[in-house]
Amino acid sequence: SVYSTDRSPSGATMSETKAKPCGCKYVDRSHMMPSYLSKAWARLGLFEKFCFCVNFGLFIFTFILPDAVAEKLGFGRKNCRNTDLKQVSANIWQITYWNNQSNCTIIKGKDGTLLLHSCCEDQPHTVEQLEKLGRVGAIIFPSFGHDSYAHVWKNRFPEAKVYCPKGDVEEVAKGMPVEGSIEDNLEALENWGIRDQFPCDKMQIFRENILLIDTQNKGEKTQAILGCCGMANQPRNPLWIRNFLMGFLGLGIYRMFALMWVTDVAKAKNFLEELGSLQDVDFVIFQHGPPLSGKGINSRLKSAKCSRSIFVF
Repeated sequence: SVYSTDRSPSGATMSETKAKPCGCKYVDRSHMMPSYLSKAWARLGLFEKFCFCVNFGLFIFTFILPDAVAEKLGFGRKNCRNTDLKQVSANIWQITYWNNQSNCTIIKGKDGTLLLHSCCEDQPHTVEQLEKLGRVGAIIFPSFGHDSYAHVWKNRFPEAKVYCPKGDVEEVAKGMPVEGSIEDNLEALENWGIRDQFPCDKMQIFRENILLIDTQNKGEKTQAILGCCGMANQPRNPLWIRNFLMGFLGLGIYRMFALMWVTDVAKAKNFLEELGSLQDVDFVIFQHGPPLSGKGINSRLKSAKCSRSIFVF
């Protein structure tokens, strides 16, 4: 089935959805992008600025234009079916949306309610599957790069509490009521196993939080890391131009986006090494790409390559 992003599963348009008790709405923040990019640009040397321009062009020709053409033909990423729920661990699931480009992470809490992170579209089969798991009790608005559908789920579940990065509360509140920041509400978020957070705004231009989550693996207590937008699991495949340009040997910061989104490559590398030093971690979950599990996760995080140069693989 094909679903238009301006419709809810009931057939009501988004404008009709706004009339619900919550009154939440989508806020277009595209005007903020130039100021974000300027933060990265200011740190670049001459060669890096050349790489930036090349990669920005590649971004347009491998992402923006193909998606725009696909949308016109009716099979763009916003018209694609969400995948079915995929269980990652005892209390964590993911749904892939936007033509397998992004992941929505679902965490079941101790009270039986669900927390949605990086919300996907509320397509009928998705709503039905989530209803079998529980009622939505919390929504994490991770960053302005993943802000398309949080307001839709808040309209569906007005009682759900919304959390976002510290410093973004006022801006996010323009579209929906916000309970508060992730940083200041860890006690409440502990219901969904979120025991700690690591702000990554020193590494990238978006404010965002990597989350450390209590979970289980084969009945044993362990932890999962839920990464930020700039940290992805994309195998470097020369047959798929997007992954070839973006992949860091299977794990790491998007090569393409490292030039545009990352403010400090050295800090980014140190950040990944710090994450790789965390103990009792059996899962690494991404907003882009499939999760990692099992042995060797720590070493893979530590060995992730970070470079601004498009010529270094």
